[in-house]
Amino acid sequence: MKSTFSLSFFLKRTVRNKNGEMPIIGRITVNGNAVEFRPHLSIKSELWSVAKGKAIGRSAEIVQLNTMLNSIRKVISAHYQTLSAEDGYVTAEKIREAYLGQDERTLKRVAEEKRGKTTLIDFFGKFNAEYKLKVDAKLVTKRTYSRYVLTKERLIDFMKQKYKVEDIPLCKINIFFIEGFYLYLRKEHECTNNTSMKFIQRLSKVVASARDSGIIQNDPFYKFKFHFDEVDRG
Repeated sequence: MKSTFSLSFFLKRTVRNKNGEMPIIGRITVNGNAVEFRPHLSIKSELWSVAKGKAIGRSAEIVQLNTMLNSIRKVISAHYQTLSAEDGYVTAEKIREAYLGQDERTLKRVAEEKRGKTTLIDFFGKFNAEYKLKVDAKLVTKRTYSRYVLTKERLIDFMKQKYKVEDIPLCKINIFFIEGFYLYLRKEHECTNNTSMKFIQRLSKVVASARDSGIIQNDPFYKFKFHFDEVDRG
């Protein structure tokens, strides 16, 4: 007996994000039994056709959204066909599990590629650009901002000397890189221990920001020990 299958999309109108958009929900129905899933897409209600189950309009954003919905339809329909052929019996739950499993693998692959491609100096530049906005808003001083700019410049020079490159992937930073940067500051710029530690602290804040952004997962500063010498101010 051939099962009945359908896939539809609708808005969850009880929820809105900060942009006033509502999440799009997918519903898979097989033999009258339905399950729902979230494709992590959203849109304003006035741009959504309830009858057609898709966005309305001709803007680039609308076209892109409908293209993504069509892609999801094709993938889920393919899962239905495959499960029907292989198992001879399919449920809405099994289709959802097949789709979400594939989606999770895709997200993991994209995340891994992102971690591998995002570089230290590139991210540091973006970090400094955001920090500059704080200066403009008078949340931090220009002097503090200039120290982050200098730290970035010192890192580039350090990598040129030690690794013969001007940048490296963030995921490649480890305890040896950090300690090497510390020794470089002490030797090449004759920085005191405390000044060198300040440079390392600024680097650690940038790396922590990358971790918070999901770009890297590990903490390369885990085994690094910050230590400051007492200063006799008389």
